[in-house]
Amino acid sequence: MTGAVQFRERDDTPKEHASSGRIASTIKDLGLKAAMAGLRVEALRPGSVGFPRGGRHPSNTAPEDLSRTEQPMA
Repeated sequence: MTGAVQFRERDDTPKEHASSGRIASTIKDLGLKAAMAGLRVEALRPGSVGFPRGGRHPSNTAPEDLSRTEQPMA
């Protein structure tokens, strides 16, 4: 099993280092398992999973941008 992984900063800019091969496959598999576990917990207890500190987050968008997306469709 092989894979390719490139790490990123909290603001989603890529780091220079990238990995490939079995180690990258293991890292990718662990990341996917962690994401699925988070989705399971969130399904059981809505609102229990939060965003990590730093980086971009939907709450950082301007209020006028959110009001446009929340209007009902005609």
